[in-house]
Amino acid sequence: MPALALRGLVIFPGMILHFDIARDRSINAVEEAIEHNDRRIFLVTQIDEDVDEVAAENLYKTGVVAEIRQTLNTPDGARRVLVQGLYTAKLCGISQDDPFLVSDITPMPALSDTLSAAEKTAFIRTIHTEFKQYSEMSPRMPIELYRGILAEKDLSKLIDLIVFNVYLRVEDKQALLSCLSLRKRAELLVKFLAKEVDIVRLEQDINEEVKEALDKNQRDFYLREQMRAISRQLGEFDDPQSEAFEYMDKIEECGFDEDTEEKLIKECEKLMHLSPGSQEAAVVRTYLDTVLDMPWNIYTHGKTDI
Repeated sequence: MPALALRGLVIFPGMILHFDIARDRSINAVEEAIEHNDRRIFLVTQIDEDVDEVAAENLYKTGVVAEIRQTLNTPDGARRVLVQGLYTAKLCGISQDDPFLVSDITPMPALSDTLSAAEKTAFIRTIHTEFKQYSEMSPRMPIELYRGILAEKDLSKLIDLIVFNVYLRVEDKQALLSCLSLRKRAELLVKFLAKEVDIVRLEQDINEEVKEALDKNQRDFYLREQMRAISRQLGEFDDPQSEAFEYMDKIEECGFDEDTEEKLIKECEKLMHLSPGSQEAAVVRTYLDTVLDMPWNIYTHGKTDI
């Protein structure tokens, strides 16, 4: 059967989706399927999506036989293909790789279902709980889809709905596609959803920390500018505040890391409140002058061979 290698995409039986293809072998495989194979084509995902010349060892062993519903040429010379997944199949080998891939496949058996009604209910509730947590942290999900998934009471259909519409890694989707047990598939989905929830939560924490750091830096800069403007209005540019502002300007120009810059700014703020002739003010000035006179971020190439 003509085969098409997918990049970063896993299709499941029953799924309808479109994608663009540009490689000659992919376009040839689609044309062969339409003209000589009743529009049937085997879709299988690449293990390494950066590889152009695909070999059997760079393809997952489980794929889906799909029906090509429509094709469309795009302005950039690619081909947009609309397909519907029909059934899963095992890749036994590649018998031809030019001018298109020809696969030797074996249809996989239907999904085994040994779960009791109570076990199915328990899995459905667990999946709904994990999905709710994921959705609360992913506000881009359409409300109709969200409600439809929570209203689904058939375990197999629920798994399909989530796999079709929730972001999961290619490796995780491939593991679900290869699984022949409803129990195992449900267990894997719970595991993958929980992992995605943890990742999204971690991303939010990182973004919040970055935002807080940026807000603090912007606030400190704004307050310093306000103090500088007040000093100008009061004609106090010969006082310790003016001197401290000059040091702050030099510090910002040096491009220090955040911790170093924060420490030096604190020394400048201390200088603002000291008497210009005090011994402590002299110590702070000496410290700042010594630090700022050092060749920060300036490198020379020296010979280390003695």
